[in-house]
Amino acid sequence: MSAKGLVLQALKDAARSNYSRMLGRFSEECLRSDESAVRYGPFVYHVALEVDMMQAATRRYLRILEAEGLVMREPSGMRGSSHRWWPVGFAEVLRGDA
Repeated sequence: MSAKGLVLQALKDAARSNYSRMLGRFSEECLRSDESAVRYGPFVYHVALEVDMMQAATRRYLRILEAEGLVMREPSGMRGSSHRWWPVGFAEVLRGDA
């Protein structure tokens, strides 16, 4: 699998882990769309740990995946703040698993 594919899979694993860990605080409303679920997605460092890659490289691949429309990041009004990331279409996958 390519490094980009590994980062995408790591993002999915980290997002599923966040969902499982916060299951009591998650509601169906949170998973109604990717736009609402992204608030609960992992930060870059979570994905980097999952894929065993430096954060800068992980961020670079996430941005490439974002440009391809495969992932999205939480909009932030503050410059330089950390963003949460979410695989596009993954809220529907998690709703199906629930």
